[in-house]
Amino acid sequence: PVPTPVQPKPVPAPPKPVPAPPKPVAKPTPAPPDKNGLKKVDPTPVKKPAPAQAAKPAPAKAKPQDDFLSRLAATPSQAPSKRQASASTQKTTGQSAVGSGPADAGLTTEMKALTQRLNKLWLLNCDVPGSQAVAPEIRFTLSPNGRVIDGPVWVNKRNDPIWQAGANLALAAVNKGQPNAYLDLPSGLYNRPLKIIFDAQKACQGR
Repeated sequence: PVPTPVQPKPVPAPPKPVPAPPKPVAKPTPAPPDKNGLKKVDPTPVKKPAPAQAAKPAPAKAKPQDDFLSRLAATPSQAPSKRQASASTQKTTGQSAVGSGPADAGLTTEMKALTQRLNKLWLLNCDVPGSQAVAPEIRFTLSPNGRVIDGPVWVNKRNDPIWQAGANLALAAVNKGQPNAYLDLPSGLYNRPLKIIFDAQKACQGR
């Protein structure tokens, strides 16, 4: 008989590696309880209420007396003035106006002489009651050849018929003076407005 071959024994598989056990995770240490066995709780801060603002008192209304005092304290440019309205009723001085600058100061004498010259040409009836109270102011402009080139114009007009009659005679006197009464005047009196006040009280003296 043929001998049966001997079969080799199977080699056992190597053992599988055993995984290492996981490391333990440290747990947070709880806060120690207070004496009563309760956990401590942080107190919630209490907000203080904001102090109430005191109500501002309403401004007091201005009294009528205060308004009156404020008007009294106003400057002349702010306060209403009645001086302009009554300017034509003030007593005149018979002077003549050419301006208020330093250059006009030397012309005062010549203007007074011209005023006296025109008063002689003013044919005012001084015997009429109330005629000596008139004082019309006349504005006009002269040229170097003795002619009136602007005006004459009555400035301080009135509704009084006696004033109107005296003013018309004053306008006639200005026109009558051309050219002789206006020749040889200072150059500062030509080509500029001149104002002459015909004062009846002075003009009637000696008539």
